[in-house]
Amino acid sequence: MRLGFVLLVSLLVLAGTLRTAPARADGDPASDVLLYEPAYLPLEQPAPDVSSDLLKVLGETRAAGAPLKVAIIRERRDLGLEGKFFGRPQAYADFLAGELQAFAQLAHRRQLGREPLLVVMPAGFGLHGLPSATKEALARVRVPPVEDADRLTEAAGLGVQALAAQRGHPIEARFPRHAPGGHAWIYALAGGLIALVLAATMVGVARRRRSS
Repeated sequence: MRLGFVLLVSLLVLAGTLRTAPARADGDPASDVLLYEPAYLPLEQPAPDVSSDLLKVLGETRAAGAPLKVAIIRERRDLGLEGKFFGRPQAYADFLAGELQAFAQLAHRRQLGREPLLVVMPAGFGLHGLPSATKEALARVRVPPVEDADRLTEAAGLGVQALAAQRGHPIEARFPRHAPGGHAWIYALAGGLIALVLAATMVGVARRRRSS
């Protein structure tokens, strides 16, 4: 009887362990994604063309010999069970780096989780795995203090480019995606001219109606 009771308790404990293990593993989504992907994008994802440009600059930095991984945290729920780190990008960067290295060791693939890490939140940047002097490059990049996936991804792209240049591996600048002094003024001018032509046409029609 006592042996049966012990076995029953053991089975219950084992079942509880199996139920809670996935929750712990998924408690920090970025730590799962970044083991195998170059970027963790927020749950409310940026526009496809914006995220595509970010992945391109990350691929170019890797090809240039300066690999980097990025985690974009738009809101607290992007942190899963680690919501206490929201608004604390540097603390989260340090924590996330530790998680990646621990999971990589468990998977017996120690090369994973060793790359430098950039965290982007509305509160700013967090950086792990690069010399402190490297952070000077990020001082010139503004992170918008809003929970906007596109704008945070653009800030991430600017940060990746700045860090690549600081590390001596400059890459093609894909960000900002709408550079000042680009073609926007042409469209604005064309729109203004069209409006003037339409206004002049309407005035001419009105005058002809009065004269008739």
